[in-house]
Amino acid sequence: DAVRSHRTPQLVVLGAGLDTRAWRLPELADTDVWEVDHPASQQDKQERLAEAGTPPVVARSVRFTPVDFATDDLGSALEATGHDASVPTTWLWEGVVPYLTHDEVRATVRAVADRSAPGSALVLNYQGPSVKASEGRLIARVLNSSVTASEPWRSLWKPQKMAVLLAEYGLRVVSDEDLLAIANRLESSMRGRTSLRSGRVAVARRA
Repeated sequence: DAVRSHRTPQLVVLGAGLDTRAWRLPELADTDVWEVDHPASQQDKQERLAEAGTPPVVARSVRFTPVDFATDDLGSALEATGHDASVPTTWLWEGVVPYLTHDEVRATVRAVADRSAPGSALVLNYQGPSVKASEGRLIARVLNSSVTASEPWRSLWKPQKMAVLLAEYGLRVVSDEDLLAIANRLESSMRGRTSLRSGRVAVARRA
């Protein structure tokens, strides 16, 4: 929805994983897309695309940008792959923040802000403090449950704290909802799951 409602000439997907927006959303026909992710994840995705016969891209272009958020300079990596910091950008940051330390989150926000022209927007999801969610993660780790065991949460954020961080770098929060409210509004099959309350989606804009 954020991509459709806030169209900009550039879209950067932070922690792209197996995201397929650039291959399926007609709204991106006039948009250049940067997919940012760990080098190993990007290699895996490109191999999967090749195995699928390299499906046609719907977006104007797709540029793979390998970045380890814990060690690499995001801004330099984007500049190297042609991102234009003078042009408005929509940033999507999904499923990454909880796995970064507070310092790594701050460094990423700083890089995003430095490359956000007026009219840019950042959409991110993050995890708020929750006893129920933390207990669930702990149980999964004890049982050695797949990715949950190997990738513990490293940072939790209250909405006020996230808003302060974003504002520090010139990004003003215009909405911040928990996942349960979003699921209920969209009449999702996930509605009613109270554990969703600790997950949040915020939208911030550069004036």
